[in-house]
This record gives sequence, structure tokens and C-alpha cells, in this order.
Amino acid sequence: MKIIAENLCKRYSLHNWVFKNINFELISATTYGISGSNGSGKSTLLSIISGINLPSSGKIQYQLHEKNIDPLQWYKYISIATPYAELIDFLSLNELIDYYLQYKKFVQSIDKNQFLEIVYLEEHRSKLIKYFSSGMKQRLKLALAILTDTPILLLDEPTTNLDDEAIQWYKLLLEKYRSAKLVVIASNDQNDFTNCSDIIKLGAK
Repeated sequence: MKIIAENLCKRYSLHNWVFKNINFELISATTYGISGSNGSGKSTLLSIISGINLPSSGKIQYQLHEKNIDPLQWYKYISIATPYAELIDFLSLNELIDYYLQYKKFVQSIDKNQFLEIVYLEEHRSKLIKYFSSGMKQRLKLALAILTDTPILLLDEPTTNLDDEAIQWYKLLLEKYRSAKLVVIASNDQNDFTNCSDIIKLGAK
């Protein structure tokens, strides 16, 4: 699996460039970082990599076995956790996971009960998501992304709303399940890049 970017540029108005001429080639079984100050375009670049957002110019392509994948099919290959991705908060945790598993499956045939144990939310399975704390929601987002059986994992500011214990939980979970995946982590916390093979550095806009 590869993600190839050529001369990616993004702007929101005629003179308001977020970034210009970004080039990279990302490959499977490798972890990458996107670093930069606040406002440098980290989240924007990650959203373009995912297909959620479009570049102003340049192009990005997914390849499998050297063949291009239709952008409309990219979602099949991606798991993503971002601050701007909302959970369906009128569902209970049980209902949310059942709904999610209609479209994607967990790695290593993990079932719902095992998932709840991993994320330490067994006792909250009947609670509506809207009553979860911000930390519980973030753990749930991260676990759904990391444990889903897809070749690409995209994480934006993964330690947002996590306390020290939850940060350690996240790092151990990622380390256990990232090896075969193409992982991209956008963050302004250098501690998030410990296992990154390469870092895409963005300047302030």
C-alpha cells in the first residue's frame, strides 16, 4: 500500500495559503508524523490524505500493488481518529459498536466484548455516548481506529483529552497493532513521534 502526494497546495483565499508544494511517498508497515506549529496545516493535510478535504492544487493517490485506487474507494482502506470526527452521541456504546461493525471489522477477529475490555468501557456499554466524558470519547475514537482491520491508520492529535494513564494505554495499543499498517500521526507534541520513521514538517502559515 502506498500514498503518493505531488505538489500538494492548499489555500482558503487568494493570498491565504495553508501550505505549498508538499511531496511525499508513504508505504505500508511504516509510521509517519506530520509536525508543525498551530495553524501550519497539520489537520488540513491529514484530511486531504484521507480524502475528506481536497487540495487546491497538486494531487494525491492511493496505490495497491502499483495500481491506483479510485478516490471514491479510499474509505475502505482507512481508519481515522480526529478531534473533528464526531461520534453518534444518541446511540449507546453497544449500539454504536454494532452499527460500526456492519461496515468494518476489527483486527484479529476481536469481538465486541473483547473490544470493550481493551478500551476499559465494559461497565458503560449501555450508556449513551452523549454522556461520556471527553476522555472516554477520545479513548473510544482511538480504539475504533487502531483496532479496525484496515491498512491505513490516520491519527490527528491522538493524545487530546487523555490523562497520563490513558496516554500510556494509547501508546501501548498503537505499538501492539501498528506493525502492518501505514500510520500517519499529526501532532504538535514531539512525544507522539517516538516511533515515526519520517516526519513531514510544516511551517507556520
